[in-house]
Amino acid sequence: MKKLSLILLFSLGALSAFAQQRITLDLQQTIALANDSSLEAFRTKNMYLAGYWEYRTYKANRLPSLTLNMTPAQYNRDITKRYDSEQDLDIYRSQQSFYAYGNLAVRQNFDLTGGTFYLDTELRWKQVYPVHQCSGSFGLLAESGRLQSFPLGTQD
Repeated sequence: MKKLSLILLFSLGALSAFAQQRITLDLQQTIALANDSSLEAFRTKNMYLAGYWEYRTYKANRLPSLTLNMTPAQYNRDITKRYDSEQDLDIYRSQQSFYAYGNLAVRQNFDLTGGTFYLDTELRWKQVYPVHQCSGSFGLLAESGRLQSFPLGTQD
C-alpha cells in the first residue's frame, strides 16, 4: 500500500512539472496577449460581430423574395351519401377527385416609401369524377385578390 501511494504521488508530481512550462515574453508579446485575453477585447469583438450580422440582416431584407408553394397532385376517392327523393332512400356513390395547386409570390421592400411591393399569383385545378359525370374547374387568383373561375364544361 505504501508503495502504491508513493508511485501515485511521484507520478502526480511529474505530471504537474510537465504541465507548467515557462515561456519568456517581451513587451510587445505581453501587450498582444493581454489585449487578446482581456474582457474589453471580448466585448469589442462581440459588438463588432453583432453589428456585422445586423447589417447583413438589413441588406437581406432589401433583397427580393420569391416564394413557391405547390400541391402538384392530390387524388381523393370518397363514398358519398345522397338522398334520392323519388325512391325515398339514401344512395351511396363513389366519387373521385383530382386537385392541383400552385402559388407564386414575389415581394420587394421599398425604403423610400417604407412599404412593400408584391405580386401574388395562385393557380388551382379541381377535377371531379362521379360515375356518370366529368367536370373540371380552373381558378386563377391575381394580385387584385379576385378569384375568376373558368368552368371547363360538363360531359355526360
